[in-house]
Amino acid sequence: MKLTTVWLNGLWDRNPGLIQLLGLCPLLGVSNTIDKAIGLGLATLFVLVMSNASISLI
Repeated sequence: MKLTTVWLNGLWDRNPGLIQLLGLCPLLGVSNTIDKAIGLGLATLFVLVMSNASISLI
């Protein structure tokens, strides 16, 4: 397998961070006021902290 193929697969095809960020796009479109944006940010922070804590306990 060529190096460019491996690099492109890691960048586009098999990049979980990119796929997860694309999943947040509809939510970012909803946050048109500061109240909704702060609520969405806090909800995202809560989910990330709880998932990190649960993975760390395993």
